[in-house]
Amino acid sequence: MDIDSAVQAHNDWKLRLLNYARGTGTEKIDIQTLGKDNLCALGRWLHTDGHKYVENKRFAKLLETHAAFHACAAAIGVLVARGEATAAEQQLNAAGSEFNRLSFKMMAFLRDLGGTNKIA
Repeated sequence: MDIDSAVQAHNDWKLRLLNYARGTGTEKIDIQTLGKDNLCALGRWLHTDGHKYVENKRFAKLLETHAAFHACAAAIGVLVARGEATAAEQQLNAAGSEFNRLSFKMMAFLRDLGGTNKIA
């Protein structure tokens, strides 16, 4: 897995979710799919080839954090669906929000696990 590509894909999803909250996106986001941690590119890798790292304590934390991140993203999607776009946008933009805390933590774990740009 290419770490830079995983980070970029993650950032692209954050932007898509922000555009959804603002009503400026061109796509409708399926909240149930968003809440699943095994459907994005990183999630597919974590649940398949990434399992060779299962003995690594950092991998377990990455897997746990990634699942929590998807649950948090889905909760933000629910806010948008309920018409609470301002609250959703605050969750996406606030530096200390759960969404951003999990996002930064996940990227740090991924970089620590890889050590280089590629995880074999």
